[in-house]
Amino acid sequence: MPKITTRLKLELPLGNEHVKREVLNKAFEDIDKTVMLQTDLDNANKENTKYVNKKFEEAKTYADETATTKATQALSAADTNATSYASNALESAKKYTDDKLGKPNGIAGLDKDGKVPTTQLPKRTASDITLVDQKGYYTQKNAEAALQQVGDTLKNMQQKLSNYKSSKDTNGIFSIVECKRKDGTIFRKQILSDPDTNGNYRKQTINFYDESGTKIIGTDVYVITYDADGDVISEVLQ
Repeated sequence: MPKITTRLKLELPLGNEHVKREVLNKAFEDIDKTVMLQTDLDNANKENTKYVNKKFEEAKTYADETATTKATQALSAADTNATSYASNALESAKKYTDDKLGKPNGIAGLDKDGKVPTTQLPKRTASDITLVDQKGYYTQKNAEAALQQVGDTLKNMQQKLSNYKSSKDTNGIFSIVECKRKDGTIFRKQILSDPDTNGNYRKQTINFYDESGTKIIGTDVYVITYDADGDVISEVLQ
Protein backbone atom coordinates (compact mmCIF):
# COMPACT_ATOMS: atom_id res chain seq x y z
CA MET A 1 0.00 0.00 0.00
CA PRO A 2 1.33 3.52 -0.78
CA LYS A 3 2.33 5.80 2.07
CA ILE A 4 -0.08 8.70 2.68
CA THR A 5 1.08 11.97 4.25
CA THR A 6 -0.47 12.91 7.58
CA ARG A 7 -2.09 16.24 6.78
CA LEU A 8 -2.57 16.70 3.04
CA LYS A 9 -3.04 12.95 2.43
CA LEU A 10 -0.50 12.96 -0.41
CA GLU A 11 0.38 9.61 -1.92
CA LEU A 12 4.12 8.98 -1.90
CA PRO A 13 5.73 6.74 -4.56
CA LEU A 14 7.14 3.37 -3.57
CA GLY A 15 9.59 2.99 -6.47
CA ASN A 16 12.42 5.01 -7.98
CA GLU A 17 10.71 7.00 -10.70
CA HIS A 18 13.13 9.56 -12.18
CA VAL A 19 14.37 10.56 -8.71
CA LYS A 20 15.20 8.72 -5.54
CA ARG A 21 12.19 7.88 -3.52
CA GLU A 22 13.68 9.50 -0.45
CA VAL A 23 14.04 12.86 -2.23
CA LEU A 24 10.47 12.96 -3.45
CA ASN A 25 9.10 11.67 -0.16
CA LYS A 26 11.04 14.31 1.77
CA ALA A 27 9.70 17.02 -0.54
CA PHE A 28 6.09 16.03 -0.03
CA GLU A 29 6.63 15.66 3.73
CA ASP A 30 7.94 19.23 3.81
CA ILE A 31 4.89 20.42 1.91
CA ASP A 32 2.65 18.54 4.33
CA LYS A 33 4.35 20.18 7.32
CA THR A 34 4.29 23.75 6.04
CA VAL A 35 1.12 24.30 4.02
CA MET A 36 -1.73 25.77 6.04
CA LEU A 37 -4.89 23.67 5.98
CA GLN A 38 -8.46 24.89 6.24
CA THR A 39 -8.51 23.58 9.80
CA ASP A 40 -5.57 25.87 10.66
CA LEU A 41 -7.39 28.86 9.25
CA ASP A 42 -10.57 27.84 11.06
CA ASN A 43 -8.67 27.60 14.37
CA ALA A 44 -7.08 31.00 13.79
CA ASN A 45 -10.50 32.44 13.03
CA LYS A 46 -11.91 30.93 16.23
CA GLU A 47 -9.13 32.51 18.30
CA ASN A 48 -9.68 35.85 16.60
CA THR A 49 -13.42 35.59 17.24
CA LYS A 50 -12.82 34.81 20.91
CA TYR A 51 -10.49 37.79 21.15
CA VAL A 52 -12.99 40.12 19.49
CA ASN A 53 -15.81 38.85 21.71
CA LYS A 54 -13.67 39.39 24.79
CA LYS A 55 -12.93 42.97 23.79
CA PHE A 56 -16.55 43.52 22.95
CA GLU A 57 -17.59 42.37 26.40
CA GLU A 58 -14.99 44.68 27.91
CA ALA A 59 -16.41 47.51 25.86
CA LYS A 60 -19.92 46.75 27.11
CA THR A 61 -18.64 46.73 30.72
CA TYR A 62 -17.15 50.16 30.35
CA ALA A 63 -20.08 51.49 28.35
CA ASP A 64 -21.88 52.93 31.39
CA GLU A 65 -18.73 54.73 32.50
CA THR A 66 -17.16 55.88 29.29
CA ALA A 67 -20.05 55.43 26.85
CA THR A 68 -19.39 55.21 23.14
CA THR A 69 -15.76 56.43 23.10
CA LYS A 70 -14.19 53.60 25.09
CA ALA A 71 -16.35 50.98 23.38
CA THR A 72 -15.29 52.18 19.95
CA GLN A 73 -11.62 52.18 20.94
CA ALA A 74 -11.81 48.64 22.29
CA LEU A 75 -13.52 47.28 19.18
CA SER A 76 -11.06 49.06 16.92
CA ALA A 77 -8.09 47.62 18.78
CA ALA A 78 -9.59 44.14 18.68
CA ASP A 79 -10.20 44.35 14.94
CA THR A 80 -6.67 45.63 14.29
CA ASN A 81 -5.04 42.92 16.38
CA ALA A 82 -7.12 40.15 14.84
CA THR A 83 -6.42 41.30 11.29
CA SER A 84 -2.71 41.68 12.00
CA TYR A 85 -2.48 38.22 13.58
CA ALA A 86 -4.17 36.47 10.65
CA SER A 87 -2.24 38.47 8.06
CA ASN A 88 1.13 37.74 9.66
CA ALA A 89 0.37 34.02 9.94
CA LEU A 90 -0.65 33.74 6.30
CA GLU A 91 2.29 35.83 5.10
CA SER A 92 4.80 33.73 7.05
CA ALA A 93 3.41 30.47 5.70
CA LYS A 94 3.33 31.79 2.13
CA LYS A 95 6.88 33.15 2.31
CA TYR A 96 8.26 29.88 3.67
CA THR A 97 6.52 27.90 0.94
CA ASP A 98 7.58 30.29 -1.84
CA ASP A 99 11.20 30.23 -0.64
CA LYS A 100 11.29 26.43 -0.79
CA LEU A 101 8.95 25.49 -3.63
CA GLY A 102 10.56 24.52 -6.91
CA LYS A 103 14.11 25.10 -5.62
CA PRO A 104 17.07 22.69 -5.49
CA ASN A 105 17.28 21.11 -2.03
CA GLY A 106 13.85 22.61 -1.30
CA ILE A 107 10.29 21.50 -1.94
CA ALA A 108 10.17 19.93 -5.39
CA GLY A 109 7.35 20.73 -7.79
CA LEU A 110 6.11 18.62 -10.69
CA ASP A 111 6.10 19.47 -14.38
CA LYS A 112 3.22 18.84 -16.81
CA ASP A 113 4.26 15.17 -17.07
CA GLY A 114 4.09 14.67 -13.31
CA LYS A 115 7.89 14.48 -12.95
CA VAL A 116 10.34 16.48 -10.88
CA PRO A 117 12.45 18.67 -13.23
CA THR A 118 16.18 18.05 -13.00
CA THR A 119 16.70 21.72 -12.09
CA GLN A 120 14.91 21.08 -8.79
CA LEU A 121 16.85 17.98 -7.81
CA PRO A 122 19.27 18.17 -4.87
CA LYS A 123 22.64 19.52 -5.98
CA ARG A 124 25.77 17.53 -5.31
CA THR A 125 29.35 18.22 -6.33
CA ALA A 126 31.53 15.29 -7.35
CA SER A 127 35.32 15.31 -7.59
CA ASP A 128 38.18 12.89 -8.26
CA ILE A 129 35.98 10.47 -10.22
CA THR A 130 37.79 7.67 -12.04
CA LEU A 131 36.13 6.39 -15.23
CA VAL A 132 36.67 2.65 -15.68
CA ASP A 133 36.72 1.78 -19.40
CA GLN A 134 35.90 -1.91 -19.06
CA LYS A 135 35.16 -2.43 -22.77
CA GLY A 136 38.03 -0.36 -24.08
CA TYR A 137 35.76 2.08 -25.91
CA TYR A 138 36.96 5.40 -24.53
CA THR A 139 40.14 5.54 -26.57
CA GLN A 140 41.66 8.84 -27.64
CA LYS A 141 40.46 8.26 -31.21
CA ASN A 142 36.87 7.54 -30.20
CA ALA A 143 36.74 10.41 -27.72
CA GLU A 144 38.09 12.90 -30.26
CA ALA A 145 35.64 11.64 -32.89
CA ALA A 146 32.70 12.02 -30.50
CA LEU A 147 33.73 15.55 -29.52
CA GLN A 148 34.20 16.48 -33.17
CA GLN A 149 30.74 15.17 -33.99
CA VAL A 150 29.21 17.22 -31.18
CA GLY A 151 31.08 20.29 -32.35
CA ASP A 152 29.97 19.83 -35.96
CA THR A 153 26.37 19.37 -34.88
CA LEU A 154 26.40 22.54 -32.77
CA LYS A 155 28.04 24.46 -35.59
CA ASN A 156 25.41 23.31 -38.09
CA MET A 157 22.61 24.26 -35.70
CA GLN A 158 24.01 27.78 -35.47
CA GLN A 159 24.25 28.31 -39.24
CA LYS A 160 22.43 31.37 -40.57
CA LEU A 161 21.24 30.49 -44.06
CA SER A 162 19.48 32.01 -47.05
CA ASN A 163 17.26 29.85 -49.30
CA TYR A 164 17.30 29.94 -53.10
CA LYS A 165 14.70 27.99 -55.11
CA SER A 166 14.95 26.86 -58.75
CA SER A 167 13.65 24.33 -61.33
CA LYS A 168 9.97 25.25 -61.02
CA ASP A 169 7.68 22.61 -62.59
CA THR A 170 4.25 22.93 -64.24
CA ASN A 171 2.57 22.49 -60.84
CA GLY A 172 4.42 25.49 -59.44
CA ILE A 173 6.74 23.37 -57.27
CA PHE A 174 10.44 24.20 -57.05
CA SER A 175 12.35 20.92 -57.21
CA ILE A 176 15.68 22.39 -56.06
CA VAL A 177 16.33 24.47 -52.94
CA GLU A 178 19.85 25.67 -52.11
CA CYS A 179 20.61 26.83 -48.57
CA LYS A 180 23.59 29.18 -48.66
CA ARG A 181 25.75 30.74 -46.00
CA LYS A 182 26.19 34.49 -45.69
CA ASP A 183 29.34 34.32 -47.84
CA GLY A 184 27.39 32.67 -50.67
CA THR A 185 28.78 29.13 -50.28
CA ILE A 186 26.32 26.24 -50.37
CA PHE A 187 25.62 24.59 -47.03
CA ARG A 188 22.78 22.29 -48.09
CA LYS A 189 20.99 21.43 -51.34
CA GLN A 190 17.56 19.76 -51.37
CA ILE A 191 16.52 18.01 -54.59
CA LEU A 192 13.06 16.57 -55.34
CA SER A 193 12.89 13.77 -57.91
CA ASP A 194 10.97 10.70 -59.13
CA PRO A 195 7.56 12.35 -59.76
CA ASP A 196 4.48 10.13 -60.13
CA THR A 197 1.80 10.54 -62.81
CA ASN A 198 0.25 13.37 -60.80
CA GLY A 199 3.53 15.24 -60.52
CA ASN A 200 4.04 14.35 -56.85
CA TYR A 201 7.73 13.91 -56.09
CA ARG A 202 8.45 10.63 -54.33
CA LYS A 203 12.08 11.19 -53.43
CA GLN A 204 14.07 13.97 -51.77
CA THR A 205 17.87 14.02 -51.70
CA ILE A 206 19.64 16.39 -49.31
CA ASN A 207 23.36 16.97 -49.88
CA PHE A 208 25.52 18.64 -47.24
CA TYR A 209 28.64 20.56 -48.29
CA ASP A 210 31.95 21.44 -46.68
CA GLU A 211 32.90 25.01 -45.76
CA SER A 212 34.00 25.74 -49.32
CA GLY A 213 30.55 24.81 -50.60
CA THR A 214 31.97 22.61 -53.35
CA LYS A 215 32.49 19.18 -51.77
CA ILE A 216 29.63 16.96 -50.60
CA ILE A 217 30.36 15.62 -47.12
CA GLY A 218 27.04 13.88 -46.44
CA THR A 219 23.79 12.86 -48.08
CA ASP A 220 20.33 12.03 -46.73
CA VAL A 221 17.67 10.44 -48.93
CA TYR A 222 13.96 10.49 -48.03
CA VAL A 223 11.12 8.52 -49.64
CA ILE A 224 7.93 10.60 -49.78
CA THR A 225 4.42 9.13 -49.74
CA TYR A 226 1.06 10.82 -50.30
CA ASP A 227 -2.57 10.23 -49.38
CA ALA A 228 -5.49 10.11 -51.82
CA ASP A 229 -5.72 13.92 -51.79
CA GLY A 230 -2.09 14.30 -52.82
CA ASP A 231 -0.93 15.55 -49.41
CA VAL A 232 2.37 14.34 -47.96
CA ILE A 233 1.84 11.83 -45.14
CA SER A 234 5.41 10.62 -44.59
CA GLU A 235 9.04 11.36 -45.41
CA VAL A 236 11.07 8.29 -44.46
CA LEU A 237 14.85 8.49 -44.19
CA GLN A 238 16.54 5.70 -46.12
